[in-house]
Amino acid sequence: MHQINGFYGVAVVSLVVWYLLSQPMRAHALVKRKWNRNSVSLAVREGYKSITKVTGKPFFVRYWARDYLVLSPKYLPDVRRAAKEDLIFVDTISDVFFMYNWIGSLFKSTRMQTSVIKGINPRLPLEAESPWYIAKLSYGMLEECDFAMKLELGDHAAPKEVVALEVLTSISLRIMARVLAGTQLSHDQAFLNGANDYFGGNFLTGFIMLWLPFPPFLRDIVAWPLWKYHLKFRQQRVIEMIMPAMAKRMQEHEQAVSKHGDGEYDAIQTLLDLIPELPLDENADQSPVHVLSHEILHLVSSGQSPAISVTAALFKMLAEPSYLAALRSEAEETVKRNGWTEQILNELPLMDSFIREVHRFHPSFVQLPIYFSRWPYSARGNAHCLCCRGAQMDPDFIVDPEKFDGFRFMELGKADVRQEDGVNRWSASHASYSNMTFGYGNHACPGRFISIRIIKIILSRMVVDFDISWNRTDGEPPRFTMEGLSVPNPTQKVTFQRRQAPVYSS
Repeated sequence: MHQINGFYGVAVVSLVVWYLLSQPMRAHALVKRKWNRNSVSLAVREGYKSITKVTGKPFFVRYWARDYLVLSPKYLPDVRRAAKEDLIFVDTISDVFFMYNWIGSLFKSTRMQTSVIKGINPRLPLEAESPWYIAKLSYGMLEECDFAMKLELGDHAAPKEVVALEVLTSISLRIMARVLAGTQLSHDQAFLNGANDYFGGNFLTGFIMLWLPFPPFLRDIVAWPLWKYHLKFRQQRVIEMIMPAMAKRMQEHEQAVSKHGDGEYDAIQTLLDLIPELPLDENADQSPVHVLSHEILHLVSSGQSPAISVTAALFKMLAEPSYLAALRSEAEETVKRNGWTEQILNELPLMDSFIREVHRFHPSFVQLPIYFSRWPYSARGNAHCLCCRGAQMDPDFIVDPEKFDGFRFMELGKADVRQEDGVNRWSASHASYSNMTFGYGNHACPGRFISIRIIKIILSRMVVDFDISWNRTDGEPPRFTMEGLSVPNPTQKVTFQRRQAPVYSS
């Protein structure tokens, strides 16, 4: 009997040990326990290196107060092929900064994504009349960039020192607002100021909530006054600025005044065109004008993304001036041939490669959160993420990953014999193992083509029209990293001075 009891005891202990060893490890245990603003990034980096690469297993990381299972790259082919109803990227956006408290079910609707794919996205023209509005959108982006740079950086030869990320965010926001909401709002300084306050408020409110020493189920309750203030005095204020323009456009649309041809083509027009396909709920708490205005606000908020990329690219060019010289030469030759027209965007291979390498080397997110509604590999809940930085710096996927090589992807594109289908798999907008800035596979962000165009337009204008300098001699300034997010140094100043260069016609 004692032998039997001993056998069962050993068996139970063995099962417990086996269970514990089979469970994904927590990457935070591999780094110092003391919290710091870089703890998530360090945990993900160490987890990928010490767990995924050694054992092939996933690991857990604490991200925005919930556990995420960081998947191994071996699951990437399955993620790429997963159906849209099985895998969801957009819902995770509302978890970051705890935004679900003030945006509600905004991302449950597919109207915003569909408006970009079917109406705005220049690379996915699905309507017969799309060529004319693509040209109109690109012209508007080029025109708005010129207007914004003259406003922010001056239209004279005197040098002007500015905080780079701040000014480039203003320029990018104006261009994105022009594409998505038209000139009425892109030239409305009160709206732009309000939108900037709202975007900044998202960061401030989210990080304050993150620091509250309460468990998740209490955090939203305790922080109610904080996020309610943000909703009422920042978000709602900007929505109310959009609503008059939205109401006017809705009235014109009903009267068929601005249906595809008269006036501007933008995301407002696209959202209105989609109403028959994706009707608004007439019984909802908010009016249709309010709902559409809220959607426009969050489409415009994507204007921050190009600014982050442009600033990172600018800092790299200033740290390594040989890149600035090469990119300036390419842009000048391209503009000389084509003028400031859409055609230049297709003739900047060095710049396209440089942008992709900046995204690979300096990802804004160290991991890409996703939800699985159903998936055969799903474990312990449905909150997962892909390790963007880990894959993008993995020697299995990229040669010499620790070295920044701005033109590597142009060379890879030239050598890719599979491009007979016309797809450049090494372009800045093509999602892959080494380029997960905009997501991955069938679930990559549909707005990435607009974003890359804006980045190219701003960079081209900068290097052609301005001499750019800073007071650093020690390379790029340290990035600001917190809770897995990473942005270029938000205080670094740069001096712009207009060049005495020939003016190319638009």
